[in-house]
Amino acid sequence: MTEEIGTDRGGQRIAVIGAGAIGSVMGGFLARHGGHEVHLLGRGWHLDPVAARGLHVTGIWGDCRIHGLRLHTSPESLLSAGPFDYVMVCVKAVDTVSVRQCAAEASGSEGYVVSLQNGLGNAEALAEVVPEERLLVGRVIFGVEIQPAEVEVTVSADDTVIGGWPSGCRSEAAERFAKLLVAARIPARATEHVDRFLWAKLIYNCALNPLASLMDCPYGALLKTAETREWMKRIVYECYAVAEACGVRLEPLTAQDYITLLFETLIPVTAEHHPSMLQALRMGKRTEISALNGEVVRRGRQHGVSVSALDALRTLIQAKEALVRPGR
Repeated sequence: MTEEIGTDRGGQRIAVIGAGAIGSVMGGFLARHGGHEVHLLGRGWHLDPVAARGLHVTGIWGDCRIHGLRLHTSPESLLSAGPFDYVMVCVKAVDTVSVRQCAAEASGSEGYVVSLQNGLGNAEALAEVVPEERLLVGRVIFGVEIQPAEVEVTVSADDTVIGGWPSGCRSEAAERFAKLLVAARIPARATEHVDRFLWAKLIYNCALNPLASLMDCPYGALLKTAETREWMKRIVYECYAVAEACGVRLEPLTAQDYITLLFETLIPVTAEHHPSMLQALRMGKRTEISALNGEVVRRGRQHGVSVSALDALRTLIQAKEALVRPGR
């Protein structure tokens, strides 16, 4: 049975820039359970039906329909409603630069900008316009599938992890935001070393997303052939070599330990999930390959590290993008 729930019970003023799959769940739960005033900035194909019938959230975290969300389909509309206590940036990495000024302005002089994105380089791009003391970065590792006004949480591999930027020191602001998420029934915790979690998620994405997109299959199918298992191993080893060259200490400590974790735990718990990269290709949209494999390739070449497997998958995904997005 679907529970019908309104919002506006006080609390923080929160904006979500990029109310797609992840952003809609985050914003919806912060409104539903946290009682916060939540504004969503997104596309009309999704938000117009949300305005008509509410946001329907289903899946492993429950079934509810959320009404009363403030909806915006242009940055100007969102900015006119600001400033906000928290501005959550949930766009794909390829769009970070285009929305960062909006995020900075929407947060005013005292609010926080929170990057909840895949890939590398998002925090650095945001830090060019947002003071570092007001910038938070998160690693999100739950999966969501989206239809107009409908989002389904399909899998969750770990807590959402929040840290300050640059990584490496305690952030009271990160701790407060993590508690805000927990109160909204989004599993979360703060960390002093968010860069390690970003890299761990990056490796997961680099190894799985391009392969599953090229094979047109869920993650679990990648364990079924020796060829795809070997490709994933090569990607993990290359990512670990680049991280070491960049001075990032990863957990687990070795590539082989990560491969064991990936094959025995991470893939099995997300076995039925299809990557958002595949969904983007099916819809003729840009993927995040440049911020995933592409960014590791760029950093690897800077340090003289071999990245041939990462580069091969990057090239193939970009070729597939060209086929599904002719002339764009």
